[in-house]
Amino acid sequence: MDFSRFKVITFDCYGTLIDWETGIFGALRPVLGAHGKQLSDSELLQLYAELEADAESGTFMNYRDVLKQVVRRSGERLGFRPTEQEICSLPESLATWPAFPDTAAALRRLKSKYRLAIMSNIDDDLFANTRPKLGVELDAVITAQQAQAYKPSLKLFELAQKRIGADHRECEDFDGVGESSITAIGRSRQDG
Repeated sequence: MDFSRFKVITFDCYGTLIDWETGIFGALRPVLGAHGKQLSDSELLQLYAELEADAESGTFMNYRDVLKQVVRRSGERLGFRPTEQEICSLPESLATWPAFPDTAAALRRLKSKYRLAIMSNIDDDLFANTRPKLGVELDAVITAQQAQAYKPSLKLFELAQKRIGADHRECEDFDGVGESSITAIGRSRQDG
């Protein structure tokens, strides 16, 4: 692929630049443990993925509420009723989720050649706590809250193209883009 044709690279944030697995484990394991429940890493991530996707598929709700729903439904699925403090613990934990060790340096290198944007299923206030961990000034941040939709909805991609002010052929997104015309490259941290 000829990267010289691109002017903008957009990234999803959580799981790509921020270590969301460590964050999820750190927030949910104490909740499960308080109710005598244990899941393997893969079981916990599978449960999280299912419940998050389900919460995002209905009428739009802010991501903070999606995360609260994940905790509530985890309890329902596993046979316990989480406290209000436990329900709030997952969205509150986002501020502590670490960047991957190579994130800031990689973004600085890319920033020397490209405009950089974040396009993520997140709320503005939750992302505000993450932004400093990225180590670069971003050219744009497009959130699910702004688009009132979650990826893979085209609303997020259309808003990104409008905000970035670039033709879709000049954009690169490191995430799945569904039916959009933005070129996509997948990056799996699990595969190295």
